[in-house]
Amino acid sequence: MQGLDMSQVLKNPAKKIRDCVLIENDEEVGPLEARIRHLITEDYKLTVYEGLDDFGDIYERKNDPHELNNLWDKKDFRDKRFQLVNKLLQENLKAQSKFPKRVAAT
Repeated sequence: MQGLDMSQVLKNPAKKIRDCVLIENDEEVGPLEARIRHLITEDYKLTVYEGLDDFGDIYERKNDPHELNNLWDKKDFRDKRFQLVNKLLQENLKAQSKFPKRVAAT
């Protein structure tokens, strides 16, 4: 998610150039001290925590703007959770640089 031309949004605020936002917190302060990843889409906010494989947060942004009802463990949201975690993985991969290139022999 690097290097996108934002000029189109400045000209037309209704124009979308992304369908989500990836937020990476790598230097948390406090008792967790874990790296955290957030994926925010138009409808959902997903949060995953380093070292907590079976825990996370999923909130419906429109129906739960104060993030009071965590949907992570809800059985009827498992498919949506899978979709969001997969989207987070894909966005995380896109955000990582492909450089420097390998120089070691293969």
